[in-house]
Amino acid sequence: MRKQKLLQNYLLITIGSIVIALALDVFLVPNKIAAGGV
Repeated sequence: MRKQKLLQNYLLITIGSIVIALALDVFLVPNKIAAGGV
């Protein structure tokens, strides 16, 4: 059970990272919008 939860966490982090990378590449960079916080 513990191993399954660990794999699920890694999978969700990986998917989230891919989504953020695609958002940067597809939307922000072509429109010259800075990707950052405050």
